[in-house]
Amino acid sequence: MFERKRSAAQLILALGIATSSVSIHAPASGQEIYALPRLQVLELTTADPNTRQQVVQRLVLFRRYAIGVQYFDQRFKPIRLATAYYHLDGPAGTALSRFRWFNGTQESSDARLPASLVGLSSPSIAPLPLTTLMGVWSEPPIAVLGAAAGTPACYARPFQHMHFYEQNALISSLTLPVAEKGPLFTFIADAQTRGALLRLELGSPRRLLEQKGGVGYYHLMLVETYEDSIFSIRKDLCTREGMAECFAKLAPKGILCYHTSNRCINVEPVLIAAANNRGLAWLSGHDMKPARELGRFTSSWLMVARDQADLRELAKQNQIAWRTPPADNKYLWTDDGPQSLRGLVRRDPIVEWLRAELFDRIVIPLRLWGVREPYDLADVVGESLNWLNEFLLAVRDY
Repeated sequence: MFERKRSAAQLILALGIATSSVSIHAPASGQEIYALPRLQVLELTTADPNTRQQVVQRLVLFRRYAIGVQYFDQRFKPIRLATAYYHLDGPAGTALSRFRWFNGTQESSDARLPASLVGLSSPSIAPLPLTTLMGVWSEPPIAVLGAAAGTPACYARPFQHMHFYEQNALISSLTLPVAEKGPLFTFIADAQTRGALLRLELGSPRRLLEQKGGVGYYHLMLVETYEDSIFSIRKDLCTREGMAECFAKLAPKGILCYHTSNRCINVEPVLIAAANNRGLAWLSGHDMKPARELGRFTSSWLMVARDQADLRELAKQNQIAWRTPPADNKYLWTDDGPQSLRGLVRRDPIVEWLRAELFDRIVIPLRLWGVREPYDLADVVGESLNWLNEFLLAVRDY
């Protein structure tokens, strides 16, 4: 009884703070250089934990959540580093690294095709340079459904086709010139400068893929499962039919990579149920980032392929926790429904919003200003919100 009263008191305290007219805002941890409704770009100077050299970090927040980061040297030259959820040693980076021709830096693989074309262009008895023309197409094409900051373009090499399909114009604006200046995030522009053949299409990713993606064309497809926030899932890409359309555009040994990092909704069982229904193989990878890695985010991905043998190489990356979860057909989504989130919600959206408001407006400012938190305010708020979350998950129908 005492615990129940204590929890209720904590809940009242948390809700009271959240609904009060407090106008405290947490100071940004970096200089705000670009802001739109729901989107914010911050810039700050930090140190590379490995080299100790100073670098400029540019971070994009969408609805308060980091969706991309890029680094520049002190002369503001972009550093070619795959960051965030696409880090080289993460699940997505491991899948993309299948196409690296040599060990070492990305630049060493960049040189492979230009050098090959020079060799193939040597004089021969053939009337046309057919071998040279065929060599141009030797880089495996990649599709990215959900562009964010354009980070996967880090992996793009000369003459390689990489097609980005993005529905949110707000997010795609990050990779386009702003006010007669260069783009805020230069991943795509830098890849084009290297000679990569990149294309950014705006609209429904599934519809664009159907209209513009070649049958059996892509060797790898990266799919962002959230839409305009972590509470909103791209359901059309997670259904049985959506997965089938993606595979129609994949080459025979192609891999479909779903980004499933989401603190509020666990979409992985839905994708596994769809893969199982289609007779496909799957592998789940969770990356717990090392403490000393520049720009590396913790991430979770589900890899889907036509055959388990196509996923075998990925599982050799021992920095990632790989597993093959069982399928549960009750989570299967189809285009015609049902598409219920029941049993998939980790944190209720109301609770997550309250948590962000409380910590942004109360807890973080108190810490930054050196004010001692009375009665361990952060712990009280955290426990109260956990209690509220458990209650809402039990009574709400998602």
